[in-house]
Parts: sequence; C-alpha cells; structure tokens
Amino acid sequence: MTDTVPDFTILGAGLAGPLMALYLAQEGYRVDVYEKRPDPRKNGVAQGKSINLALSK
Repeated sequence: MTDTVPDFTILGAGLAGPLMALYLAQEGYRVDVYEKRPDPRKNGVAQGKSINLALSK
C-alpha cells in the first residue's frame, strides 16, 4: 500500500459508493472506499438480498 493521500474518500460500499468510486477513478482520481460491515462472502453464505447493478453509457 502506498502512502499517498487519495483525492476522494467514500464512506459506504452500498450501491452508490462503488459506483461513484468507479466514475471518479475513470477520470483519473485516486479513490479509497471504506465499509464498516464485514465482507458477506467470508461467511460462505451471503445473508440478505443480492443486488445486481449494470452500467451502460
């Protein structure tokens, strides 16, 4: 990991956080995304609902 400071820090990896991070990164910005909840994939069984997102331009 580098010691450079990100241009943007996004709190929350719900639907909008990663999407905003993607758009900012495509414009050349350094972005960090933080989520307080643990990764649901590490339990082996995802709890809750699955959300699928498709992007188009």
